[in-house]
Amino acid sequence: MVQVPILSTAGVDNSPYQNAGACTNTGIELTLGYSNAVNKQPLTYDVSVNWTYNKNNVTEIPAPIVNGFSRVEVGHSINEWYGYVQDGIFQTKEEIASSPLQPNAAPGDIKFKDLNDDKVIDSNDQQFLGHAFSPHNFGGNISLAYKNFDLSANFYGQIGGYNSMDASGFAITRGGEQTSAWMYLQRWTGPGTSNYVPRTVAGDPNDNYRRSSFWLRSTDFVRLQNVQIGYNLDKLLYGEASHVIKKLRFYIAAQNLFCINTYPGSDPEQGIAGYPIPRSFYAGINIGF
Repeated sequence: MVQVPILSTAGVDNSPYQNAGACTNTGIELTLGYSNAVNKQPLTYDVSVNWTYNKNNVTEIPAPIVNGFSRVEVGHSINEWYGYVQDGIFQTKEEIASSPLQPNAAPGDIKFKDLNDDKVIDSNDQQFLGHAFSPHNFGGNISLAYKNFDLSANFYGQIGGYNSMDASGFAITRGGEQTSAWMYLQRWTGPGTSNYVPRTVAGDPNDNYRRSSFWLRSTDFVRLQNVQIGYNLDKLLYGEASHVIKKLRFYIAAQNLFCINTYPGSDPEQGIAGYPIPRSFYAGINIGF
């Protein structure tokens, strides 16, 4: 559903929503597995991995849709990040003077790339910056058994997506306006102190807060979702207990044991309204009658 542009003479403020857009999804899904469980070996195992790739492409839309930091346009995926490209931090007045015109810029402000080479930084110097949704997803499972011991685990992850730090609780340092400690400690305080986080300044005259690659961070990750280790206690059963209880197994387990990623937010999977996935440890006994 998209809002279709209408003439200003139509007499209404909001454009009507119509099912006027179209997109395609094409991709690949692969699964590989191996098991030696059919062999009478002391060590048995079962391993499988999977990978999927999805290419989303908008094929039809009445007009490009701009939604804050994202843009929907024919030839791109839905809600791709769109904005300016950061080219470091202005260190001196001399650097500003020798760079394309960037109104109100001062030492310590974000330097943006002049993408169209017209020597002026304006709205024409924006481009698509990356996927909001990861096109690559993968996972795997493994189970082992050796004598009375057994182990099972599964993992999953994604590659190729980006999220905005601003949407995850990190705000730019603008003279105390929602300043995060993470950014405040990395802020520019003089020539050579930072080439990434801008200065602290009230009012943000350079509009460092504008949507740009400064905000984007990779959401690539690998998460160990579940792992469980068990021990079969059947041999401890004797007498009447062995006639009533047919299976006895003790196990310890963990969920979300670790997540490998470089994302500065709480969790690369969660959006602005999400909560981090908790880490859990537990133990139990399986009894079969």
